[in-house]
Amino acid sequence: MAEILPMTKRSKTTTALQVRKDEPFTRLHERHYGGRGELLAVSVVDVDNGFFHFEVFRRR
Repeated sequence: MAEILPMTKRSKTTTALQVRKDEPFTRLHERHYGGRGELLAVSVVDVDNGFFHFEVFRRR
């Protein structure tokens, strides 16, 4: 499961991405679950919007 967050670089500590100050990027807060539904790990992934683009499609 991932939460997709729009972000902008505010300072050198906002992200390790090589993007300019005030440039947008995408942050993913990921939760990884085991087969029985137990939380196994949490990760934070920063994505440079100039190299990668997300689209979300919902199905019912």
